[in-house]
Order: sequence, then C-alpha cells, then structure tokens
Amino acid sequence: MRVFSAFLMFVVMVGVSSASADDDPFAAVLEDVPEVETFETSSFFKVTCPREAGHAPIEEGVWPKVESPTSFNRLFERPSKVWRHEGGYFGAFDAGEFGGGLFFVAANEERWIRLVDTHVQDLARFDKDTFLAVGGLGHRSFAGGDAYLITRDATGEWTSRKVFASSDGIPRIIGVCGDSRFDELQSEKLYVIELVAPRAAELALFGIDREGALHYLGERWSPKHAGGHLLGAGGQFDREISVAEVELELKAEWIKSEAKDGDDYVAYIYDEPNKGERILFSDLKGGAMYEVLNVPMPHRYNSHLLFSAPGVLNFNRWSTPHYALHYEIDLLTRKLKTVEIAPDRFYREQNGEGAGE
Repeated sequence: MRVFSAFLMFVVMVGVSSASADDDPFAAVLEDVPEVETFETSSFFKVTCPREAGHAPIEEGVWPKVESPTSFNRLFERPSKVWRHEGGYFGAFDAGEFGGGLFFVAANEERWIRLVDTHVQDLARFDKDTFLAVGGLGHRSFAGGDAYLITRDATGEWTSRKVFASSDGIPRIIGVCGDSRFDELQSEKLYVIELVAPRAAELALFGIDREGALHYLGERWSPKHAGGHLLGAGGQFDREISVAEVELELKAEWIKSEAKDGDDYVAYIYDEPNKGERILFSDLKGGAMYEVLNVPMPHRYNSHLLFSAPGVLNFNRWSTPHYALHYEIDLLTRKLKTVEIAPDRFYREQNGEGAGE
C-alpha cells in the first residue's frame, strides 16, 4: 500500500541571482513570496504547505571541509546551501546569471560530484535514494528554471533526469499533496510546484511524484489569486476598462448571447472567429454601437449577460471554474459602475455555502 505521509513535507526557499533588488526588478518579487499553509486547488486537490522544512539545509558551521568545485565554474567558491544526507552531503552552488549546479560529496571523499548543471534552491526527499531538485534564475526580464529527479542505484552512483522546465517563472516547491482527490490513504505523495514570475500571477499548479511523472493539479482559488490570474501583478479590476463607439455589422451566427433593456438598449456577447469574445451594446434610440474594451479575457465563456437595472449592463468574466469578475457598466455615462469578485454557484455548492443568487 502506498501511504501518503504528511511528515515529509517541507517549505520552499526561493533564491535569486546576485543582483540586488535595486538593480534587478525580479529580486523584489522573490523577496516577498507569500507564505501559504493549506489550500484546495480548483481541481479539489488539498495542498499542505508546512512552515518547517522536512529536508532542511544545514548550518554553515557544519558544512563539509571540501574544496569548492571551481573547475566547473570559477565562481563556485562556496555553496549557497548544503543538505546532509546519509553517507554524504548535497551542495548547491549559485553564481547568478553565470551558472549554478547541484553537487554531492560522500563523507569519506574530498571532491564534489556534479549531479545537476542548473540553479537549485530546493531539495525534496522521497526516500534515501530518490530526491527532487528544483530551482531557477530570475534576472532582468528572464525567469525560468527546472526540476530534476535524482536517484541512486545499488552501487551508490547518482543519476539525474529533467522532469519539468519553465521559461515563464521560477519553479518552487510550495508543499505536498496526494495524487488522489478521493482516497488519501491510497494516495502517493506529490511535491507541488508553483511558478514565481515578476507579474506575480500564480499559474497552474503541478505535482511531481517519485517516478518523475508530472501531474496537473489545477489552480489556486482565492479573491487575491483570482485577480492575479486575470490582471497580473498590482492589477486593479477596473484598470483601463472603457467604452468606445464601433462600426460593426452584426452576424447572427456569431451572437452567443443577448439581453434587452426595453426600447433603449440591447447587449451582446459576440464571438467572431479568431477575434475572441466581445461585449457589445447598441443604443436603440441613437442607433450607435458600442464595445466594452480591455476586459480581461476569460478561461471560459461569459455568462449571465443581463440588465441588472435600467441602463445598467451586468456581465461576468470567468477564470478557473470557481470564480468570476462581475462587471456593471452604466450605459448612459458609458463608464464602469462597479466590479466585484466572487465564487460561482458550483464552488459555493461544493463548499456547503448554498447556491446563492
């Protein structure tokens, strides 16, 4: 029986290049990584993010007395992190934009052996012979990294295999979960990876198991992250939302939904091929057609296009299946009236909160 144990979990520590926060805008992003304890993904995987490390680096005072591997990189003068392991030590060396690597030295040896030729900030233990090394580099406009599965055979030889790569954010291990949403006792442990990017919009979450298989886990759900997904770092829900007059001859087959406000207005969700969904409304008395501009694109279609009051158009932009941005546009002034974020009916029902309105 494969038993998922919560006792081997650890919390991530994310590194950056040697550039300071003043010189490198990416550095400031990584210095303020939010601490998360427990949450459920949009696909109902329960992720636990403990405060204490399960395989924590050791203090510098007890590092092994081994010559630095400057033959690989002359900037590898001292490790950035060292982890003790039975029979030896793992050491991460970080030269910022000039390279990085993970090495191992046996307790009775005097030379570091290179395992991974990339930046490593996190080391996770599946068992005494199986580890997951994760990390990357954030420098200037670049943000990327990798995950490697590291295994040791019966002869004591280590091998590594890349199991994840990103060029849109540094991978970090934020916690653990099981690979089954329904039977935790039969569930195999996954280390959960999230990407850290300058725009601070949390992307999809992935899990990696002891065989190196990659599991898609969905996304986070919370109002904070909902805004992050749709708008990016520091984005405001009403940012740049505007209304402009357009000249457009509507085709019936591209009208996905419509709502009418008496004899004054009619609004449409218009899905012209290769142009994406558009929110349009027509002033029936004036004869002009208008479009609501700069509304964040959804992950799934709009719904609930309606007039919540005379002259007030209401519509949604969905992100994951569990939350939406609800917009109200005043058609008389042609300006954004209100916007709010809230979970949808399905999410509330699943969490016993009632369907709501």
